[in-house]
Amino acid sequence: MDRRLHGQMILRITGNITRHLPLVVLALSLSVNLLIAKKLLRAQESTASGLPAGTTARAFDAFSPTGDRVHITFPADVPTVLYHFSPTCSWCERNWSNISELATKTKGRYRVVGVSTTPVSSTFVRDRAIQFEIASMVSEDVARAYRLGGTPQTILVSAEGRVLEDWPGAYVGVQAQELEAYFGLRLPGLRKRAVPTTEN
Repeated sequence: MDRRLHGQMILRITGNITRHLPLVVLALSLSVNLLIAKKLLRAQESTASGLPAGTTARAFDAFSPTGDRVHITFPADVPTVLYHFSPTCSWCERNWSNISELATKTKGRYRVVGVSTTPVSSTFVRDRAIQFEIASMVSEDVARAYRLGGTPQTILVSAEGRVLEDWPGAYVGVQAQELEAYFGLRLPGLRKRAVPTTEN
């Protein structure tokens, strides 16, 4: 009898464990996922691109698409929008209509400067009908000083030379809404497909 009772108890315990095992596994899985998400958020915060608001923006040298040396200075007469891009970036290509619209609609109220760490040719500028200043081949020191991360990235500098805002990425979703509200305009949206770039 003791043996039979012992066997029934083991079956009952095993049944309870088996019945609740999926819940236990689910709870453990959720806990592990939460820990991983927390670590990822901390890692993103510690490597976030862009300068904190209030940071003094320093003047820098670069080159125009024609190869002339340009000097970008702060303070300026109006706030400056620094648009960090790369000629080979597909998201930058899809975002050109947005930054062009921003430059056109805010002309006189904001200065827009396209900033690239790589060379930008006159052909590239002509093919995209870019109507704002381009500062290409900025040095690694400048890229580090401005914490230029992935492209595109938009940094707003006040007329007094202080960083006001930093918007990483193409103008989509909430970010597009923030930019539209901030600058008081309507953006056309991303191009559906990037135009292949054959020449910088």
